[in-house]
Amino acid sequence: MVLSFIISSFIIFISIFLQRKTNFSVVQISSSCTLIAGLIILVFKIDNPSYYLQLIFGASFVGMTDKSHTTKKLIPFLVVSYPIIFKFVYPILPIQGGALGFSAFLCVLCSFMLKKLILDKKLLKKV
Repeated sequence: MVLSFIISSFIIFISIFLQRKTNFSVVQISSSCTLIAGLIILVFKIDNPSYYLQLIFGASFVGMTDKSHTTKKLIPFLVVSYPIIFKFVYPILPIQGGALGFSAFLCVLCSFMLKKLILDKKLLKKV
């Protein structure tokens, strides 16, 4: 589980950083992060590569979230919530598209809901 946190947080941070600092499209960023991480998994012969490749690809999906929606305060929430959600969803939907897509969707949905709650509280305090 610790390795899942380290890998997914690294991929999410790299994806968001590259999206904000370069002119690459989100698809180029996601695919390059996934390919580089896949090569690293291949070279170091990590056990259960299918699980980690899905985790990495899903983390790059989370990192592809539009930069106007992700704030610096929500990035740690994304980093912590994605591997937890993926860990619980993976045994239920182990096929390639099921676990990673659904986990990324839930993670981003939860972050949008959290952002909405935070904004609503700020609006309530001002009134």
